[in-house]
Amino acid sequence: MDHPGAYYSPVQLLAIVQKGNDYLNHGEKGMGRFIWIFALVAVFGVHITLAQEPISFRSRALGGIISDDLDLVYDPVELRFVKGIRFYTNLSNLTSGEEQILNDLSDNEFLAGASWKNPLIFDLWTSFLVRFRKTRFSRPVNIDENLDGIIDRQEQGEFRNIYTAFQDTDFDGIYDVRRVIDQLKSNYEGQESAGLVLNNSLLLGDWTLGLQVIWHRTAHDWSTVANPDGMGTHKGYLIGAWPGDPSFTLDYESKDLEENFLLLQGTEEGDFRQKQNFSRLNLNFAIMKPVLTYWDTLELRADFAYSRSERRSRLQDDYSGSYELRRKDNPQFFHDYAEVERYRDVVEEDWNGFGVGFSLKRVFQKATERKNDGFWKVGVGVTYHSGDYNREWSNPFSYQDYFFDGSGVGVADFDDVFDYKNTNTDKGDGNDLNFFLRGRVNIPLGKKIYVGGGFSYGYDV
Repeated sequence: MDHPGAYYSPVQLLAIVQKGNDYLNHGEKGMGRFIWIFALVAVFGVHITLAQEPISFRSRALGGIISDDLDLVYDPVELRFVKGIRFYTNLSNLTSGEEQILNDLSDNEFLAGASWKNPLIFDLWTSFLVRFRKTRFSRPVNIDENLDGIIDRQEQGEFRNIYTAFQDTDFDGIYDVRRVIDQLKSNYEGQESAGLVLNNSLLLGDWTLGLQVIWHRTAHDWSTVANPDGMGTHKGYLIGAWPGDPSFTLDYESKDLEENFLLLQGTEEGDFRQKQNFSRLNLNFAIMKPVLTYWDTLELRADFAYSRSERRSRLQDDYSGSYELRRKDNPQFFHDYAEVERYRDVVEEDWNGFGVGFSLKRVFQKATERKNDGFWKVGVGVTYHSGDYNREWSNPFSYQDYFFDGSGVGVADFDDVFDYKNTNTDKGDGNDLNFFLRGRVNIPLGKKIYVGGGFSYGYDV
């Protein structure tokens, strides 16, 4: 039986019929699901996938139906059937499959693994896999040099642009106004992941005992606006930020050169920091015993699994903008405006899962290597997941608006102060009970050709 909670990948299967909303993944919630998958594969080689475990080329190409040694060494029972000592590194091309070492193209992942029979403990097989990846990408930044709404240039990562223009506003042939726009934009995205697979298989008489531990963690951060409504009101001379815009600072001014008089001065700043983290721990204990029946020897197997996962998401946008407007022909005139907006969206999810499964396997054509055996296998099981969900959301906004037209006794025509707070909290829990039935068959046709088929049925309540 495959591990409780795992599923056959439908990628590249020859026929798929599917009803329902999603696969039988850990923590997925729904009213009910039904999946039926059937595949027939005839090729020169063959596999089975389990999240965070490496996937062989043989299995990847054949929809997870026909396995290779790489798939077996990270199974708590099948490990003991793999002969020899094996080592895996980045050169095994087990990372993204996109590395081109000779072309100096890497996917920035470190991978090391091995499998062997322990020479110090009798009939104990061990395998492990360590993976670590850390990447940081520079994303596009669009520069509107003179703030006319037209993109003048596109750069990558972080870029500062200073735009200076001289204008002849009275058309006397002499520049009388200088306009300066200084802007800095930063757009980066980071991804980090780490994983560990530790697998042991012990033979006690005709009993095979296996224990598998899988730990995985991912982190993702980026620096663009998360608020679906954007940031800022875009009032007056303020530019603000729209969804997907990167972090930035913007300073601009217009000055009369004849009298060194500041006509307009403004500043804006957007700091957008988004982070998402996910971690998961899986424990799987398996027992297998061959049983002699009237027809043949059958392998009876039981799996007992526990999983815990945590998801943390923090979306954080901070924006502030202000400007001061003056008139040379009316020194008493002023219009000062400033606004501040914050956006927070914090989500926390914690899930625990338990699974029990039983399977029956018959090897009807034994090969030199376990991966090439002819066999059929059926399994049934049940998984249960429960979890808590907590979300806190807030979007406070405030502004100050002062205006005086320069006439009268010098009292502001209006003095407007506004402060608005909007918060929301959403808490809940959920659970998921799933029953599943699965089957596989591998039929060797000679020494190099194999035919495989599989099905999977699951139902959630």
